[in-house]
Amino acid sequence: IVEADPEKANLIDYASNEIEMLAKKVLIQGGAIQSFPFSADVESVAVYMKTDGRNLKCHIEILQGPNNNKQTVEYYASDGYKRPLFTVIKTPGSGNVLRVTNQNTVEYPFHAWVVPYEIQSNYSPYDAVEGGLVK
Repeated sequence: IVEADPEKANLIDYASNEIEMLAKKVLIQGGAIQSFPFSADVESVAVYMKTDGRNLKCHIEILQGPNNNKQTVEYYASDGYKRPLFTVIKTPGSGNVLRVTNQNTVEYPFHAWVVPYEIQSNYSPYDAVEGGLVK
């Protein structure tokens, strides 16, 4: 059994509250798929999902162009209000799309907030892009 670190829990609470206040929330109905494209300068994205107390069952994929292996996350919580999902996912390279699928039926929607977390400071839109990596 791992004991929760109160300091880390406070940081997660703070981050999730900031995302809720500053970012646009998207309602994802049961069975729906929502895509969030990101520019090449985004190094990672913060993902926050919660419900109004119903269960939360989702599948998250990072699509990085054709013929690349996908990063996937599957999450289930019996109460998406008490146990929301908050995670940061790396998105190196260009052409990244985060795809979220609600694996529940239509009676179980959830809200999602997806925002850039780390942004490359020395990125230029005029950099050459080769094979999904900025050179």
